[in-house]
Amino acid sequence: MLLSASIYLLGEDRVDAYTSVNILVYFVSYAVTRPGVERSKAVRYLNVFLLLLFALIVAWRVYEVLVK
Repeated sequence: MLLSASIYLLGEDRVDAYTSVNILVYFVSYAVTRPGVERSKAVRYLNVFLLLLFALIVAWRVYEVLVK
């Protein structure tokens, strides 16, 4: 929440910036709390989906920079 507010105060208006930052916050908090070995399939699918979404956002931004 604090990072999203900070990005807003910096004047960022791209949705992908907010999405990628929140995905990173999720993975950091997930790594810190480190749940047990037994994870549900839903959490596993969520992690895969978020990782793919983050990779797509980063790839799209890199592509935009390289095309210019």
